[in-house]
Amino acid sequence: MFYLSLPEPYQIGMEKIPLNKVRVVLFNTGKEICCRKVNTKELRFFLNQKEESHLFKGRLQLHLNHQRIHLLAQKEIIATISIEAFQELLQKTTNQTDVAIAKKCSRCSQPIWCNSASVKNCACSLLKLTAMQQSKASAYKDCLCNNCLTELQHD
Repeated sequence: MFYLSLPEPYQIGMEKIPLNKVRVVLFNTGKEICCRKVNTKELRFFLNQKEESHLFKGRLQLHLNHQRIHLLAQKEIIATISIEAFQELLQKTTNQTDVAIAKKCSRCSQPIWCNSASVKNCACSLLKLTAMQQSKASAYKDCLCNNCLTELQHD
């Protein structure tokens, strides 16, 4: 398990589990207080959102707002961390050699994490595009964010 220190007495941990999933765990003074299991693609999709978003319901929640992640335990904000810090924790946990890199969407210029070296592990792979939609997307010089890809799905 890999850890990220939060304001005392909290710490967040992440461990790789089977079926391309990770277990996200919140600790209080070294004791596990809540956890969630999530598919790594879902987690990457969440990290690529440009608008306010949330992941998980229940005791442990992640809220994305203005490129920051608020960690909530039992509906109380425990800590706020950068997307970059959370992404680094995810990369260490999944031990990937094809590291996602920070880019800007070619269509809207919003910051995104791109894993073009291994598209099957990239958050954009969650969206299924028709051949025509893929053709529209390929007209841009580089990667697109999931919001722009979703808009292309509906055009």
